[in-house]
Amino acid sequence: MIQPDGRALMSAMGGELAEVRAMVDDLSLLVSDMIARCPPPVCPDAMGRAQAFDMVIQRLDVLGGLMSDIGAGTPPETALKGLTLSAVADRLAGREVGANAPSGDFVLFD
Repeated sequence: MIQPDGRALMSAMGGELAEVRAMVDDLSLLVSDMIARCPPPVCPDAMGRAQAFDMVIQRLDVLGGLMSDIGAGTPPETALKGLTLSAVADRLAGREVGANAPSGDFVLFD
């Protein structure tokens, strides 16, 4: 069996995550459109729950960027320092993430 080069594998995984991110973004647009047509009494918390798509998209961006950076030759410890979502950075660095930990640069409906 041929062992893949670690950097090439990270780059490929970063590309895969970018494709998944695009699919999730399309789904979020569909869900937003459906929610707009849903009367508030029927689905009162739908918009708040749909905002989870934005967090998923941002986390996919962070992870895909991290993998792409490492694949391009950036040392992992340097790539981790550049993460924009502090909770993701803390988890990947093995640090505890508390309930009150700051979430970093969260962008709602970019």
